[in-house]
Amino acid sequence: MLVVMTLALGGIVARLVDLQVVGHSRYVAEARRQLIHEQPLTAVRGSIFDRNGQDLALSVPRATIIADPMLVADRAGAAAKLSPVLHLPVATLERAMQRGKNPQGHDLRFAYLSRRVTPKVAAQVQALHLPGIGRISEPKRVHPAGNLAAPVLGVLGPDNSGAGGLERMFGTFLAGTAGSLLSERDPQGREIPATERREVAAKRGGDLVLTVDQSLQFMAEQALTSEVEQTQADGGMAAMVDVQTGDVVMMVNIDGRKGSVPAHPATADEGNRVLSDIYEP
Repeated sequence: MLVVMTLALGGIVARLVDLQVVGHSRYVAEARRQLIHEQPLTAVRGSIFDRNGQDLALSVPRATIIADPMLVADRAGAAAKLSPVLHLPVATLERAMQRGKNPQGHDLRFAYLSRRVTPKVAAQVQALHLPGIGRISEPKRVHPAGNLAAPVLGVLGPDNSGAGGLERMFGTFLAGTAGSLLSERDPQGREIPATERREVAAKRGGDLVLTVDQSLQFMAEQALTSEVEQTQADGGMAAMVDVQTGDVVMMVNIDGRKGSVPAHPATADEGNRVLSDIYEP
């Protein structure tokens, strides 16, 4: 009996030495990984203005729905409730909320579910009170003048980076610098008061002022669209340059009629044919 007790006590002591001495640093690091929550802070992209200060492209805040896979207890149930609100397949949401490891071997604590949703959708998600489901603010690109000069301005990709036009050419200048927020959270994902909290603020991108005149651009697009439609042309292009300064005051790309779709100004993802196409004079 004494031998058994001695062996048991020896095992306990060995285990304590392993926990408190040998593996101390490893267990402390693991505890911090489970406690510390890092949240990205997206930078607001700079605006694009015409020569008179009229807004051509700007960013407005929108809610992005995110998940902490470690805190989502019932993935199937959460996905089923979120699917009709976010208009995403249940299987897609389940995969996004699945637990896993990042390249450093740490537990994944952050996953995008739906980016830049409307205020109504954000409120519906919040009303579900699902553990592990939250939201962050992300900027959404809007164009107050609609599709005006769209191929010139360009388009953004899903990650809010420039994928064409001026949005791509001046992408680094417009993008700004992302930040991050480190905080300590309890097992339910709630921030623990009076604990470590470190924020690196995001830096807004720079603004771009063009030589384009919004009014002239609009009138030129309307006139050339009408002409292309009347002549049944494949398309049309036009540009106007101030010969005194070299300023481009308007640049127009028009698509010709396709079936039942009449002639119309080109969209942002079509590219700026004035600069890219080769054609005979």
